[in-house]
Amino acid sequence: SWEVGYDVSVDDLGNVVMIGSYNGNLNLGGTTHGSSSNDAFLAKYDAAGNFIWSKAYGGSSSQEGLAVHAKGSDIIIAGDFHDNINLGCGNHGSSNWDIYVARLNCSGTCIWSKDFDEGDDQRVGDEEVDDAGNVILAGFRAHQLRQYQGTVEQQVRMGEFRSLGLSGGSGRIEDPRR
Repeated sequence: SWEVGYDVSVDDLGNVVMIGSYNGNLNLGGTTHGSSSNDAFLAKYDAAGNFIWSKAYGGSSSQEGLAVHAKGSDIIIAGDFHDNINLGCGNHGSSNWDIYVARLNCSGTCIWSKDFDEGDDQRVGDEEVDDAGNVILAGFRAHQLRQYQGTVEQQVRMGEFRSLGLSGGSGRIEDPRR
């Protein structure tokens, strides 16, 4: 049994949101989540450190919660998964490691979620939200570079830096340079 917190963010009201991964049983202050494989977790605490809620995101294989950003009334989460993950807006499936990103409301309810299943292993490194509410992801892809319209990609051999811009509330992929 293990757990690790990968990222933390503070919202406009001083609430703290934490994301990470675990295996076994996990209680972050309220609900006990159980897992027989590696799962992702998300938890929210008030400014005084009191538990508000927690969520677990599991599937048939491994899921990792790696990045969180609280902005306004939204929470943006990103991570990787292998096989499948359901973030509350429907199931995402893949035969490789792939990136997911989701926009949640302040109660942790999914507004939209996306995955980037492009046939190769992909991993998320970080995410950020700009002042317009656009989500920017950085990560890498383990195999050969492919060009996709609407993305910004820079290749680094044996792994790629990749930045994807997701437009405001729609979750539409856009070039962040525009």
